Amino acid sequence: MCNFIALKGGVIRFILMLSLALFTSCDGIKDLQKKETLPESVTSNTPVREVYIGDRDNIAAPQKGLVSPNPITGDKPIRGIYAGTSNNILALVKSAQSLGINAVVIDVKDEFGNITCDLDLPPIYKKNIRVRNIKKVIETLRNHGIYTIARIVTFRDHYAVLRFPDFAIKNKDGSVVVDKEKSSWLNPYNMNNPAKNVWDYIIQVAKAAAKVGFDEIQFDYIRFSPYKNPNVDLGPQSKSISKSEIINRFLDYAVQILHPLGVKISVDVFGCIIPGSLGEDTIVGAANIGQDWGHIARKVDYICPMIYPSHWPRESFGIKYPDHNPYHIVKVTMNLAIAAIKRDPEARAIIRPWLQAFTANWLPEKVYMIYSRKQVIDQSLAVTEAGLKGWTFWNPRGDYSPFISEKK
Repeated sequence: MCNFIALKGGVIRFILMLSLALFTSCDGIKDLQKKETLPESVTSNTPVREVYIGDRDNIAAPQKGLVSPNPITGDKPIRGIYAGTSNNILALVKSAQSLGINAVVIDVKDEFGNITCDLDLPPIYKKNIRVRNIKKVIETLRNHGIYTIARIVTFRDHYAVLRFPDFAIKNKDGSVVVDKEKSSWLNPYNMNNPAKNVWDYIIQVAKAAAKVGFDEIQFDYIRFSPYKNPNVDLGPQSKSISKSEIINRFLDYAVQILHPLGVKISVDVFGCIIPGSLGEDTIVGAANIGQDWGHIARKVDYICPMIYPSHWPRESFGIKYPDHNPYHIVKVTMNLAIAAIKRDPEARAIIRPWLQAFTANWLPEKVYMIYSRKQVIDQSLAVTEAGLKGWTFWNPRGDYSPFISEKK
């Protein structure tokens, strides 16, 4: 997902200048202008260096948030990989153990609206089961010390829109909105009428995932489409309730229902909303997609910004090709994220970013690079040196073989 951003203003310039000064002062750090590889996302089997950039006193302390130690990983930070609907999740996790992994993200509801695990749900849901015996899978993972995260694609749902048009975001003429990515979206404002209650349609999936034993529910696509549409009609409530506020109210409802079931809750957000929360102008901002960094961070256990360097436009943070500077992009972004959390005393979620574990070969040739283990380590190192401890690596195919150490 793209973090398109126009960076302006004093806050960004100050943090950028500080980061550049610290970055270029350290021995062994390559010059920013030197061509590097794009960032990938995975952890190293080598212990994370205890070397911090600059003065240790200026590095943010690890966050204390809503999350209490869980019975699987205890006090250890959550460091995971996305497995999607791999047909052998345990083998995939074992293969990535050298990356420091102790968690796995499994698709429960995908981008098309398919239920991909065998959950106890009524026939109104479209089931395309690719992970069978999910309860047994979770039990096996738990026995190996692996924390399990159920990924639920929330408001993007092609199937539900086709079957239940009243769930959909519509145009003023009553037709279903289809955005530039040919995606249709559920309307978060549809939550009062029992016949078209989008909220309960989503929450029933989350409850079913919690009941089979997942440790955490992760809401992805918990937003509106980023593409502006002057003909959209979100309904009468949208006149008095902003997009951000309706997303916040959904999260309040989700927390109320799910926390008593013993699961943690996380939310995936665009990376670009981080500088937006500090007052910077962004091309994709909270008002458009409905993601407000501070408000979301007040409500959930983990907030998970997608900060893939390949997704930042050219010249972001003063860097011509962000893909070439994975360490620096992640470090600066995490500094901003911590600053944004500190500005709001009620923002208590722990920051756990998504890092990049793929080569962005859809970009122009001079803009992207082939990723190796080095770029993966650089990203996780940047997170740690910013003062955070957890992360999750994203590879859409669940293929981490290019980043796994050959050492056994």
